[in-house]
Amino acid sequence: MKNLMSEKIAGCLIGAAYGDALGAPTENRTREQIFEKWGYVDRLHDAPSDVYARGNKAGQITDDFSMGYVTIQQILRSENHVNQKVAEGALIEWSKNERFFDQFVGPTSRKFINRLKGIETEGGGFEPVNDNMKASNGGAMKIGPVACFGKGDMEKTLEIAKVICFPTHGNRISMSAACAVAEAVCGALNGKDLFGIFEDAMFGAKQGEAIGAAGNTVAGPSFPKRLQFAIALGMNANDLSEAMDTLRSYFDCSGMAADSVPVSFGLMAAAKGDVMAAVQAAANIGNDTDTMATIVGAVLGAKNGVHAFPEELVRKLDEANGYDLCALAETMEATDVVIG
Repeated sequence: MKNLMSEKIAGCLIGAAYGDALGAPTENRTREQIFEKWGYVDRLHDAPSDVYARGNKAGQITDDFSMGYVTIQQILRSENHVNQKVAEGALIEWSKNERFFDQFVGPTSRKFINRLKGIETEGGGFEPVNDNMKASNGGAMKIGPVACFGKGDMEKTLEIAKVICFPTHGNRISMSAACAVAEAVCGALNGKDLFGIFEDAMFGAKQGEAIGAAGNTVAGPSFPKRLQFAIALGMNANDLSEAMDTLRSYFDCSGMAADSVPVSFGLMAAAKGDVMAAVQAAANIGNDTDTMATIVGAVLGAKNGVHAFPEELVRKLDEANGYDLCALAETMEATDVVIG
C-alpha cells in the first residue's frame, strides 16, 4: 500500500466486505440457532437455503457491502462528483443485478428504485400517516466505505452521507444512524482512539438527526440516546459474550436503524476495538447480523487498517466477488471528490 491513509481505506473496505460475507449466512437466526448450526461462527460459510443470502458461496457479499461498492464506482465514473444524480445512478446501477434486487433490496430502497425506473408500486389503498418502516438501517449499512472519500474531513464526510443516504433514508432516525457511521469512519481515518471515534459518532448522530428532520416524519426513539446507551453497555460488560447477551436483551438487532446500529457500536466497545473479534460477535449475535457486521467492519477496519486482516481472507473476499479492494483503496485515496 502507498501510505497510511490507503491502508486505512483498504481496512474499511475489507472489514465491511468481511462483515457482510460472515454475517450473511447467519442472518435472521437467534444467537442460539446460530450456535446450534455452526458453533461460534469465525470463518466464512456458504449461505443456507432459508436466509436472504441463499445461493451465496463462502465469501460472497450481499446488499450491505455491494450498495456501497457500487456507489463508490458510480462516483469514480462521474468525474468524482457526489450529488443526487450520482446517488440515484448508483441505485439504478446496483438494481441491474437482478439477483441482488430480487433477494436483498429492502422495502425503502425498493420503492425508491422502482420510482426512479418509472414503476409505480404503491396502490390506492390505505396509507398510514407515517411510514415508520422507512426508519431502517439501509443508509448506515452502505455509507461506511463511501465515507472514506472524505479522508478525515468531518464536514465533507457529513455532506457525503447526506447526499448519498437522504434520497432513500431521509428521516431523523435513519440519517442519524448513517451520519454516526460516516463520522465514526472519519474519526478512524484520522487515527483517533476508540473513545475519539465514539465521540465523532455521537457528533454525526446529532447532526444526522437534524438533517433527517427535514425529510419524512417517522415515529421512533432518539437514535443519539440509544447509541450512547449501547456504547455504555458494551464498555461495562465483563467480556464480549456477556455484551452480546446484554445488548440483544435491550435492542432488537433488527433492520431498524435504532436497533441494529447502536448494537454495532456496543460490540465495538465490548471488543475494545479488535476488528476481527467485533465482526465475529456481530455475525453471531443474531437477527440482522450481516448489516451489523458490515458496520463494525467498516469502522474498526478503518481504525486498524489493512494489516488487521489475514492475507488469505483478503484474497478470498476478492476472489469470491471479483474485487481488488486494495487497488480500489489506492484509487480512492488519490481521488478528491467534489460535492454537488
